[in-house]
Amino acid sequence: MIRTMFIMVLIALVFAISGGIVYYRIQNEPKTYTSNFMKVEFTYPGKYSVFDDGLTDIKLVRGESMITIGRYGTNFPTADEHVKILVELNKIKVKNIQQMPDKYNSVLLESLEGKNVSRTYFFVKNYVVYHFSTDNPALFSDLDVIAKSLRIL
Repeated sequence: MIRTMFIMVLIALVFAISGGIVYYRIQNEPKTYTSNFMKVEFTYPGKYSVFDDGLTDIKLVRGESMITIGRYGTNFPTADEHVKILVELNKIKVKNIQQMPDKYNSVLLESLEGKNVSRTYFFVKNYVVYHFSTDNPALFSDLDVIAKSLRIL
């Protein structure tokens, strides 16, 4: 009797552990999201939930944390020109600004608000700005991967 219960508990434990491993692997499997309205496609870790308002923003949410993706028009043909004016007009405190070596000549802007750092990637194509951002440093590495996977349709 005790031996049978022990075997049943052991089998249940093995299933629970293997199920957890499978769940963890599924959570981290990359997924691709396409927004025909925003005309973008990107890859993101499966641990995020996607909320697309169909107008201006896509939110990738994980618990209380979020990565926001948006778009709007600009008068500037490049991300570099757009970000320079954005920083100047809005008096943004810049921690780091960097031109990225990608096909869109994007710009990475790290800004300070008090002690908090936010990270935003800006892409410009045909006078449309696409931005990927978060103010949670724990999400910076995911943001980097997501932004680098961007394909403007």
